[in-house]
Amino acid sequence: MKKFVCGFFLLAFVSTWVATCAEAIQPKVNKEYDKAYMIIMQPPTIANFFTTALPTLYGYKGEFNYKKARKEAEQIINTLRLKGVNVITIEEILLKGRDPQKLKDFISENLVITKDKDLNLDLDTIKKEIIEANDLDTLLDLLLNGFSANLSKDEKSTSGIGGKISFEPLVDLFYMRDQMITTDKGIVLCNFESKQRKNEVALIKLALDNIGISPIYEVTDPGRLEGGDFFMNGDSIFIGIGPRTNEAGAKQLMDNNTFNAKTVVLVKDRLLNQAQMHLDTYFNMLDS
Repeated sequence: MKKFVCGFFLLAFVSTWVATCAEAIQPKVNKEYDKAYMIIMQPPTIANFFTTALPTLYGYKGEFNYKKARKEAEQIINTLRLKGVNVITIEEILLKGRDPQKLKDFISENLVITKDKDLNLDLDTIKKEIIEANDLDTLLDLLLNGFSANLSKDEKSTSGIGGKISFEPLVDLFYMRDQMITTDKGIVLCNFESKQRKNEVALIKLALDNIGISPIYEVTDPGRLEGGDFFMNGDSIFIGIGPRTNEAGAKQLMDNNTFNAKTVVLVKDRLLNQAQMHLDTYFNMLDS
């Protein structure tokens, strides 16, 4: 079972982020334990209300209080900032980014509203009204919660419209190591095995674009790759092959010139136990 540890992603490069950042930057890392000059984090969000309500469903043993977890993550962020580390969150990037319209367009594209055939409504108009009526914070909450609705006739309701509302919340977004990896050539976007996490990658891609980062590659089907299975160690790379990362994903990294390392070590997990889903659940590199 997973325990709450605020996931974070280290970008080993010197940069100062501002909302109006326009110059493209390319983060690189040579070793897992290189000094990080920028850290992208994401505390638990309103989507983790669902984790609090049903912790077992989302892989937690015992209580998960998302408000307490968010406070803990914010304390970590504040401590790092007091030490002079440049820390930004996905929420900050999206809400204060250089092009708010991109976020609105992304939310509109991912907002799923359907209707029964006998209901005379224009869905494009409905979606437009939602986008125009709400501020970015509220729209981002809708996106993080994976909000969708199917509308139907209901003559007994005040509006004459009923329906069913559903959610597919991004409850694991704060595990920021997993959506992407950093090599000595740049950022590679991952491809999740878990259906629950697939929507995270597109959101991260949008956030990176907002701070001028262009990924050098994105793993595609049938390849699978999660950041917890990837370690840079100078001239050698370790890739875990198990429940979340497959050989097709590792092969894509090798075939598409995503790193300079001369040696690639594939560490095969034959237990395939979800409790140890990633290579980083077995060890981490602190130094050479």
